[in-house]
Amino acid sequence: MIDVDQIVRPHPPFTIKTQSGASIETNNIVLATGLPILDRTGHFACCKVLVSYCLAFDINQHEIERSKDKKKILENMFINLHEDSEGTLSLRIAKDANGDPLVVVASQGHEQGDPPLGCISKQYQAAEDLARKYIPYLGNIRYKWSAEDFKAADGIPYIGHVLRGSQGLYVATAFHKWGLAMGAGAAGVLADLIEGREDNPLAKTFDARRWDLSASLVDIVKAQAHVGKHFIGDRIKEQFNVPDIEELKPGCGGVCHIFKHQPATSPIIPEDSLSEPDKAPRVVGGYRCNDGSLYAVDLTCTHLGCHVNWNDGDRSWDCPCHGSRFAPGGEVIHGPATKPLTRYHPETGIELGPAPSSPERVKGESIGSL
Repeated sequence: MIDVDQIVRPHPPFTIKTQSGASIETNNIVLATGLPILDRTGHFACCKVLVSYCLAFDINQHEIERSKDKKKILENMFINLHEDSEGTLSLRIAKDANGDPLVVVASQGHEQGDPPLGCISKQYQAAEDLARKYIPYLGNIRYKWSAEDFKAADGIPYIGHVLRGSQGLYVATAFHKWGLAMGAGAAGVLADLIEGREDNPLAKTFDARRWDLSASLVDIVKAQAHVGKHFIGDRIKEQFNVPDIEELKPGCGGVCHIFKHQPATSPIIPEDSLSEPDKAPRVVGGYRCNDGSLYAVDLTCTHLGCHVNWNDGDRSWDCPCHGSRFAPGGEVIHGPATKPLTRYHPETGIELGPAPSSPERVKGESIGSL
């Protein structure tokens, strides 16, 4: 796996620059990055970002041995047929590193940025409660994570050439939670296009260059209304009832003020070296590690400028507009953003520059673990 910094030459042969400074030349590029990391494709404007919550349980062997459907349970995948007020519930069997079975449950999905229960930790709890209500053989939770999926405005995935007239640049996105099936289908379409075979019967249906406004306009407007609500509304909310960063408890994060009070001394930056703008209160994203140390980051997503929200379930900064995710210290976890958040000194608010390219590890905890 290589961390790509940018595509320098936008036409074949492409030049890809990696974060290590190396360059790669190729005649074909497939953007299979969730939302494409090249914004000029425009797909961010016609895709909705969806989030689901997943939990992996140990199996209660005593309970499952009592089930007459043991074999069926351990060899199949299931999803509820009637989605009611409790939401969708799907389950499948996976195996851990030792080959022992785990029950993986997914539930409580919603559009990114708008958790119905108000915060991510409550979404996880609701997913666990629903799973235990209907599945009697669940043991302890081994792992939990949230997953993002993308849905096209017309509900059909985008697969194929990125833009009209473009050559050698392809995209596969907006699988709407059907990645196992659509991933295989996309591979077939893209392989044919790269080899110059334009007669694949699926290529026209999934053509990523289609812009059928008659079918998509309403959903595109709804998607952009969601973006506008967060782009403006989140900035307004951040001006009210914002705590001082020093009030954060270990393992907690959120929108904070730095510099509500001028510290008498600073071990890093002398007080008399600060300009007046640096002395003003600064709104940042704060996180206190379990060891008591603090991170302070700029809330502005490096993709297209929405403000990120704190995810208390996964301990990450999530963009409600297009789905980028960042570790508590600002490192990129998930695109379409490719640049980390800017860091500030947690005592003085002085800008320290961009966060490292890879998430840092803090002893005794998992930072931004998904």
